Amino acid sequence: MIKLKYKKISPFYPIWTIVFLVPLFISLLMIFDYSPNISFEIVILAAIVYMVMALLHHHSLKTLSFEIMVEYALVALLCLIVVLSQSFLF
Repeated sequence: MIKLKYKKISPFYPIWTIVFLVPLFISLLMIFDYSPNISFEIVILAAIVYMVMALLHHHSLKTLSFEIMVEYALVALLCLIVVLSQSFLF
């Protein structure tokens, strides 16, 4: 069983990602809609930021394990596949 001690809010708390980074990436995708190359780079950057923020969050809580790293990598890969397949279909 994992014991979690929340003494302070981590700077990598998921709410920061939702409030600040998601609108930023969506705005960038809308602004650079005309360029598939830049849109591709924005999606890749969003996946990388997602993984880094998640891993730093778990590292700060001392709950980071190999299984968690693999899980976040697979979720990021799945999101990349879904988003990029939608952009190439239309």
